[in-house]
Amino acid sequence: MRIFLGALASVLAALIIQGGAVYLASLLVEMPAVRTVSREEVAQAVAAGSNAAHLVTVLSYLLGGMAAVWIGALLGRATWPGWIGAGLLAAMGLVSAFLFPDPAWAQFGAPIAALVGGVLGRHIAPAPPVEDA
Repeated sequence: MRIFLGALASVLAALIIQGGAVYLASLLVEMPAVRTVSREEVAQAVAAGSNAAHLVTVLSYLLGGMAAVWIGALLGRATWPGWIGAGLLAAMGLVSAFLFPDPAWAQFGAPIAALVGGVLGRHIAPAPPVEDA
């Protein structure tokens, strides 16, 4: 049950932290305004975004991956439940890379940042308890 809770919490942490980081950064950095569901208009708005907006997005994937592994390790008492959230975030970044015309560094930086964030989260996560033999 703890492993399931850790995995679920890692997925939620990854999505909430990544989305929240982008939202908070959008208050400071001008992000492209998208008020439609048309894929073409969204792609045009993303392509018109500044480099700062793309950098904020990549950094949000890093924070989301780090939070996912840390929360998953904290609640699941093992690190692998946290990698479920970080892996999902990396997969989302990879899908986004093929859907939207970001610069190449931002397209492939997002999934890599999610995985690097997972590695960083693993290093700050509490060590799993050692069972007595």
